[in-house]
Amino acid sequence: MQARILRLTLGLVLPLCSLQMFAQVPQPRLKEAISDASRTVLRDSQSPRVRGAQDLGPLSPEKIIPGITLVFRRSAEQEAALKDLLAAQQDPASPLYHHWLTPETFAARFGVADKDIETAEN
Repeated sequence: MQARILRLTLGLVLPLCSLQMFAQVPQPRLKEAISDASRTVLRDSQSPRVRGAQDLGPLSPEKIIPGITLVFRRSAEQEAALKDLLAAQQDPASPLYHHWLTPETFAARFGVADKDIETAEN
């Protein structure tokens, strides 16, 4: 009887915990448009082949430049939540033990807010 109650309780509580845990959405962190005044050239990020080249001015906004990667860092809250999730996934006593995330769920919880991507693209 107790085992049945435990299974019923876990059957009801575990999905609710999962929904609560995965319902988070990254909050936008870029408060304003990116301007030339807020840009920084990273040391050693310029190819030696172009260091002495003549600047021909801005490119068309439609021009795709291959080989450039923009990396966003997770917020402190996201980093802490990820650390907690990873520990829970490895703890046999946790309801999240071996409860792996899909790439979509991981991105929704620990990725960049859509608004920040839009701000960086514009």
